[in-house]
Amino acid sequence: MAAEFSFDIVSEINQQELANALDQARRE
Repeated sequence: MAAEFSFDIVSEINQQELANALDQARRE
């Protein structure tokens, strides 16, 4: 259970990082 919880948090952070990267790529 703890592993799944950790994965959820990491997945959420990765989605934010990915969204930020795409946003920056669009601006350049």
